[in-house]
Amino acid sequence: MKKIKILIAVLVTCISIVGCVVNGTQVFLSGNPKDAVFADKESFIELNDGTIVEGKIKGDRISSYAVINRKRAAEMDNKSYPFDSYSALQQNGKYFRKFKNRLVERIVKGNINVYRQEFTGGAGVTGGSTVTSYGFYLQKGLKEALVDFDLKTLRNMVSDYAPAISLMDEYATLDKKQKRKEGDYYLNRVIAKYNDK
Repeated sequence: MKKIKILIAVLVTCISIVGCVVNGTQVFLSGNPKDAVFADKESFIELNDGTIVEGKIKGDRISSYAVINRKRAAEMDNKSYPFDSYSALQQNGKYFRKFKNRLVERIVKGNINVYRQEFTGGAGVTGGSTVTSYGFYLQKGLKEALVDFDLKTLRNMVSDYAPAISLMDEYATLDKKQKRKEGDYYLNRVIAKYNDK
């Protein structure tokens, strides 16, 4: 039953994201995952109590899909860490944090952290190409909880810094066509401006 609920949640998310891609309203936040890691650590698992366990995580690569199955454990130095026992991990220049029972990859690190989840699916019943889209999540600082990205949340997060609010106001003046063409540029600048304060 749990697997069915998780599958339904993933399908609903994918359908809504693909819908946004088709009508041009999906936001794309950019960043470099290699710049979003903890540079002083190579590979580690962060346990739920905040303990950092350093070592080599088994497996060549971690992706947001690698541990979508909650029964899969992360293995390090011949010790197994069940999915429910850790909150984050880092390996091969990528940092992941758990959010809604899946791992999301951090792509921007700063006063506002940006995370993403990749979704890939077919373009339709008639075949066509594969569509890749992303869900984005925000975290203010390192201690706050992750939240789904939306414009209201971003505005609230930057509300204490006038230059970032000014950019949000500029974004709000764009018409639909301009938002589709250059809106992501404005939103990425809002986050960068806030992270530079």
